[in-house]
This record gives sequence, structure tokens and C-alpha cells, in this order.
Amino acid sequence: MIRNVVFDIGGVLVRLRYQAFIDYLASAGIDMTDLPAWLERVDLSAHERGEISGEELLGRVAAMAARPLDPVELRTRWLDMFDRAQEMFDLASGLMGDYRVFLLSNIGDLHWRHLDARYGLDALTHGVVASFRVGAIKPAAAIYQAAEQHFDLDPAATVFIDDLSPNVAGAKARGVEVRVVESVADGAFVMRSWARWVFGNAITSRRFSTSASTMTQRSSPNAKPPWGGAPESRALNRKPKRASAASFEYPMISRMRRCTSER
Repeated sequence: MIRNVVFDIGGVLVRLRYQAFIDYLASAGIDMTDLPAWLERVDLSAHERGEISGEELLGRVAAMAARPLDPVELRTRWLDMFDRAQEMFDLASGLMGDYRVFLLSNIGDLHWRHLDARYGLDALTHGVVASFRVGAIKPAAAIYQAAEQHFDLDPAATVFIDDLSPNVAGAKARGVEVRVVESVADGAFVMRSWARWVFGNAITSRRFSTSASTMTQRSSPNAKPPWGGAPESRALNRKPKRASAASFEYPMISRMRRCTSER
């Protein structure tokens, strides 16, 4: 029985718009032609493990430029690369009444403070494990172990949702049920269908409309989930449907087009 749902943040709850930041650095004379190599040079992984602060990271970036970079502008551009994915926010908040919902993200201190201040991430779910606080990043086993300990998770009763296959594989190795979201648009579509199917059969049946804030439910008397909290819900006017092949047609076509365009 699914009791816990763990969401990634970047690429799932928020869309990433990093091209403008890359272009800005390139215009300042920083070689951005090999992005993975550049990320290794600035040691983004160490930053997301909390070993170096965001300010130190940006200092390293500025030192690579051929011309002086304004620290305020650099910081602003570093933070301005996210857009809220409303349907995924609605899905997360809509599940809160019947499930234990958490966030697990590879993220540094500056991005975390910015996103929390802008979108209220710390209050969105029942808890957060941010990589810079626990000294580990996905897909290392240590960060999933930290989440299990912090949230008292039973992996067999937990679903993890991420946009990167290695991160999903790391969770799966811990015995967690996993779902890959390859884009926010595809993810919202697939997860709404999947939540109606899997979660509906497990504990609750919900009627998903355009906004999850309009979901309705009926509670069965004295039936509470094993962890306490909101009562289990009964089916509404009709039984939840299994997701058909047609339900997943759009994401599948989108992925095929993406692969074709990248060749």
C-alpha cells in the first residue's frame, strides 16, 4: 500500500530555464561549450552537498570570466532560472490529505532560499530533505537513507518522482517505487492519470479537474491510514480507471520528437 510520495524539485515542481544564464556567462568570455566539464570545474556537486556556499560558487564562476561580472547581476541571474509548474504543485498539495508527501532535491543554499521564499516549498509538503543540508546528493545511497530516517519511510510503501533516470535508479535500489518525469508538461499529464489509477486503487479515489484545488472526496467513517491523519476516502460517482495506452500517447510522442531533434 502506497503511503508516502516523494517529489524532486527541479524539473518536477519547477521548470528549469538555464539557457539564459549559460548565454550570459558565454558573453562574459567563459567557455560554456562543454557544460558537464564546466560544472566539474566549478564543482557544482560540492556546492549541492553543502561543502561550498552559493556565494563561493558564484565567486568561482566570476573568476573564470574574461571581463568583470557585477556580483549582484550574477547572483540575480543564478537565481532567475525557475518557473513554477502549477499542475505539479497542485498534485503535491492535493495528495497531502491522504498521503505523507515530501521533497527530496539536489540543491544548494542560494537556490533553496530563493525557491522557498518565492514558492513556499518548506510549507508545501510534510517535510524536505535538501542535499546541501545532509551532505549527499542523488543518486548516492546516503541521501535516500537520510530521507528514510528523517521521514520514517518504508521504501516498499513509498513512491519517488524525479526527472533524471540515475536518481530514479538510486531510489529503486532502495526498494522504492519510482516514476520518471522527463518534462514538467509530460509529468503533470502522466502523474494525474497515474495518481488516479495507482493511488485510487491503493487508498483514495479523487476526481481530478484542471486544478487539483477543485478535487473532491468522501471520507469513510472511522477509516484512517496507518500513519494517522486524514481518513481513507471512498470512491466517488465512478470507479477509478486504469490509465489506457491512449492516456500515455502524448508523452510518448513528445519523447520521440525530442530524441529525433537531438540526433
